[in-house]
Amino acid sequence: MVASNGKFLGADLGDNYPRGIRLLEFDGTAKESKVVYNVKTKHCTVLPCYLPEGDAKVYSEISNDAIT
Repeated sequence: MVASNGKFLGADLGDNYPRGIRLLEFDGTAKESKVVYNVKTKHCTVLPCYLPEGDAKVYSEISNDAIT
């Protein structure tokens, strides 16, 4: 969309770098952007991994004998 200052505004969902939601403002000469929300990218690799409630959560779909 176009802002009142004539610059374009946009947003994108980054799946690598940056991993998160990024807002952009740009025109023919300059671009500014800011990541306004970062997505958690690292899961627990050493047990015990505890949730705030105190329960361990294991993702069995992606776990094996070497890593949980």
